[in-house]
Amino acid sequence: MRQQELETRAVGALARPDLQLSATISARAGGAPPSNGGVLPNGSGYLPDVPNWDGLLVLSWPLYDPTIGARERASRVAEEVRRSEIDLVRQQVVAAVEQAYVGVVVAREALPSLQRELDAARANYAQADARFKAGLGTSVELADAEALRADAEIRVALGIFELAKARSMFGRAIADGLH
Repeated sequence: MRQQELETRAVGALARPDLQLSATISARAGGAPPSNGGVLPNGSGYLPDVPNWDGLLVLSWPLYDPTIGARERASRVAEEVRRSEIDLVRQQVVAAVEQAYVGVVVAREALPSLQRELDAARANYAQADARFKAGLGTSVELADAEALRADAEIRVALGIFELAKARSMFGRAIADGLH
């Protein structure tokens, strides 16, 4: 964005006036022999008897150059595009952080119900085991209770994993937003 702003400024500067100064001094008539073998001018050494100098001051100003205006307008449009892109990325980062935070909240709030489900499955298994040992239950009931308990333990483990994953994604979304 900053680069585009500087480019717009530089293109706009092309329409400003340009002032140039040039000057020369010649000490040729100071007593040095001419290179064409001509007559040696009367001189007293290093200071010329006939000073030779000139100066030039040039002011140039592009009064009408439509390409400069067009380039400046195009650069301003590119600035607006960059601003829009920055706003879009900012919104995407905020949305990603919010989404990751919601994921953490959901995973954290799901854990107590998963833990209650596990407690109920363990109690059911204990009751089925006691009924089986007393001869009142079948091995099928015991196997079903064990499957429910194993399934509940797996769900709790997955819930803990999802919470850790959601926290990690939340931390990453915040860190990505800081860059």
